[in-house]
Amino acid sequence: MHAQDPNEIGSQIKKWIESLSQSSEVALAFSQMKEETPLKQIAGEAAKIAKNNEIVLNKPKSLKNVLKETSLQDVFPKEIAVSFQTAKQKSSQYFPNKYFEKILVLEEEFSEKPPYILAKELFNGWHFKPLDYQKPQQYYENILVQTGSILFKHYTDLKDPNFITHSTAQILKILRPRDWGENPNSPKKFLAKFTIKIDHHPYFTYWDYQMAWYNAFLMNNQHMRHSWLIYFKYGTQFKFPNWF
Repeated sequence: MHAQDPNEIGSQIKKWIESLSQSSEVALAFSQMKEETPLKQIAGEAAKIAKNNEIVLNKPKSLKNVLKETSLQDVFPKEIAVSFQTAKQKSSQYFPNKYFEKILVLEEEFSEKPPYILAKELFNGWHFKPLDYQKPQQYYENILVQTGSILFKHYTDLKDPNFITHSTAQILKILRPRDWGENPNSPKKFLAKFTIKIDHHPYFTYWDYQMAWYNAFLMNNQHMRHSWLIYFKYGTQFKFPNWF
């Protein structure tokens, strides 16, 4: 086999299009359109495409491949290629999270109760496994606040100040081990303003800081309808640790 000359390929395309334009069936189909396009115009458009440099490639290609790469919208006028236009789809402003967190293995004795009831009973108001009762959700939230990593804002119901309806979290920075300033195992002490409000563990390590980026957001209200708005501070250059 030998490669075809690009000029020869363009000539073949031109002849093929001209044969279509001279077909009585094609002419009848075009005449039924709302805005009739003269066959001479079609032939003229075809001639332009045949001479277009886009089909004259550095490496010769087969006629079959050239036809695949040549759009009919380039060959025919726009009104003839209406059927090739695709309808615009409306885009949603929300991005649903398709990821589900596995927080509990349902044993046989748990199967009779709905999952949200089990979560309330077994987690005792928490929304993660209470492995250390001195480290509730507020403990992890305070870690991120004291380290200057996140600015939290909680919004309550006008009729009930204890009912948090939704919260926002503006991410300011994410500390890497090199940013910690000391050994990751070395404990840091909370400021007094954090431990006075809630009696939790007075120290935290870099490993607690890592867990804080997960457990700090695991909160909800009594109606299980709390929502988060989490966003990065605009105009800030972030350096992310590999675990983030």
